[in-house]
Amino acid sequence: SGAAPVAAAAADAAAECASTWPRAVADDLNTPVVLASLSAPLKAVNDLLGSKKGKKAAGRVAAMRALQEALLGALGALGLEASAQEARAAMAEMRALALQRAGLSEAELAAAIEERQAARKAKDFAASDRIRDELA
Repeated sequence: SGAAPVAAAAADAAAECASTWPRAVADDLNTPVVLASLSAPLKAVNDLLGSKKGKKAAGRVAAMRALQEALLGALGALGLEASAQEARAAMAEMRALALQRAGLSEAELAAAIEERQAARKAKDFAASDRIRDELA
C-alpha cells in the first residue's frame, strides 16, 4: 500500500532531526541548522495527519511519537518548548477540530469506541473494522 512509505518517511524524518539538531547545537549553537532540521518532521506530521495515505499508514502512532520526541528535543534546545499547559491546550484544540471535521461529539466518539471494543470482544471483526474505518 502507499500508506507504508508515509510512516517510513516520517520515521526517517524524525531520526534525521534527532541526529541533526544536537550536532548543530554543539556547532556553536547553529540555530539556522536546528530550525532547518524541523522542516521534514513538520511535513511528515502534516502528511500523517492530513493525507489519506498518512491516516491509514501502518506504524502511524509510532512515527508520530518519534516525530514528537524529535521536534520537542530540537525546540527545547532552542528554549522554545511549550509549557505542559500550552501543550494540553493545543492538543485539546486539535482534538476539537478533528471531532468537528469528523462531525462527531465527544459522547459520539466515546460511544463508537465502546461499540468497537464490544464488537472486538464478541469477535465480530467485520463490525469492528467498519467502526474503525468510520472513525479514521
